Amino acid sequence: MYSRLNPVKMVRNGLLSVALTASMLGGQTIPLNIQTISKDDGSKNVTFLTIRREGLIKNGRLGELYINEKFVCYTLENDKLKIPPGTYNITRTRKGFRLQKVPGRYNINIEIGNYPFESLGCVFVGTGYNADGVTGSKIALLRLIRFVKFPAVVLIS
Repeated sequence: MYSRLNPVKMVRNGLLSVALTASMLGGQTIPLNIQTISKDDGSKNVTFLTIRREGLIKNGRLGELYINEKFVCYTLENDKLKIPPGTYNITRTRKGFRLQKVPGRYNINIEIGNYPFESLGCVFVGTGYNADGVTGSKIALLRLIRFVKFPAVVLIS
């Protein structure tokens, strides 16, 4: 299995891309997927969100969300319906943010929610957490809305 998942930014043929690579236990690094963000013409700054999955609670997986490597909030996913590790473009929606091109899935959002059983595959955000889920979800989403500028990409490890 993987020992570490690593986001990597790269420019190829004038296009800015990110790749999620995995360092294998033997030291070999393999690409898991590559997502093209935009033309690298210097006019657009890409916002990089990173979700690092950290721990388990009953039926849920807790994580931490970073924007450009600065901690912003906690995350919660339904452990049975969690999003595959990878890189995804995101867009703004009425409820929060939508991940684009999640394999085999649609309407996958980063949004308000507190408990794993409420999620049908989306990521909930919170300012804190307890044994049941995340807390302060609305405040965390408002914080994200304030800090995320587009184009934006989320890296899930």
